[in-house]
Amino acid sequence: MAEKTAHKIAVIIPVYNSGKYLRECLDSVFSQSFEDFVVVAVNDGSKDDSLQILQEYACREKDRMTVLDEENSGQGFARNEGIRASESEYIVFVDADDIIEKDYLETLLREMEAGGADQAICGYTRFQDDGTVVGTRDALQWKAVLDDGTLHAFCYTACARIFRRDLLERENIRFVPGEGMEDVPFGIHANITAAKTVILDYRGYRYRVNSESTTEKYKKEGVRQTSKLRFPEKGFQEAVSRIRAAHGSQFDDILYYELIRNLCGLLFVVCDKSSRDVVRSITSFSETLMKESFPAGFRSAYTSVGRFKDQPLSYRIAVRVYELFLRAGMLNIFAGMYRAFRGIGALRRV
Repeated sequence: MAEKTAHKIAVIIPVYNSGKYLRECLDSVFSQSFEDFVVVAVNDGSKDDSLQILQEYACREKDRMTVLDEENSGQGFARNEGIRASESEYIVFVDADDIIEKDYLETLLREMEAGGADQAICGYTRFQDDGTVVGTRDALQWKAVLDDGTLHAFCYTACARIFRRDLLERENIRFVPGEGMEDVPFGIHANITAAKTVILDYRGYRYRVNSESTTEKYKKEGVRQTSKLRFPEKGFQEAVSRIRAAHGSQFDDILYYELIRNLCGLLFVVCDKSSRDVVRSITSFSETLMKESFPAGFRSAYTSVGRFKDQPLSYRIAVRVYELFLRAGMLNIFAGMYRAFRGIGALRRV
């Protein structure tokens, strides 16, 4: 059993066959301007030289690195183990093929403490192995103000943010092992229950476009309900259950909107490459989840196309149309129409 660590920040890094990029990731972490942190690296049954690299760095950084060696159980399990094995006041997740800027921890911590927040979120840059930047995302694009004046973020990745441990423990926010896209239910849970969120005009996280990452595999292969590329059904169910257990119906308006927004968005992500049977199972699950989670006739003003006007119009229209098909029990037809639309678009590009 690894010793628990009480540095200010725990940087949790799940590692699976990441030897090609791991040194670059670790070097960026250990080069931080803020030094009161510990790295909790969880080797998730890697078959390459990842564990050897982790042990090498752990020997070098004896007081600032803990290595857990686990059987392969997926990224969600590894992140949960990292939370369990640390006692730091703040939690940061970094993926083993990514990089953080030198002032990343310092900036996130400073802004979070200044704002008295439960979490702070920043933007990110997407880059290829040769350093070419292929996209950026500013966190202010995720910003929204709810009816009660609460600042809310439509951001779901566990990375590019810092969490107060008390938020994760108080709300029992954890990843569900064995499912893909586990960040989404986790992010929904955190965004809804955080007492205060700070959104930074700063891009300090760098995502590598890695063809072997789960996200890229989804784009190429779609969902495989019998593999680790599973749709996060249990994740959504547990997020709803835990929010309701702690807060009753207090957050129902935004919870309803967040579920529809993300179920719609994930359907778009997986629809092209997943089999029709898998898509049908996803739409059936989505209809059941919403029916069981909300009373008949429940309405949320947040799904109106006129709300959240800072968000792209295409998002707002997609959410509203998805909701209409959902209420009619016709999500599978909605998915079929999207497949056909995408197919026509592909033909036009030939």
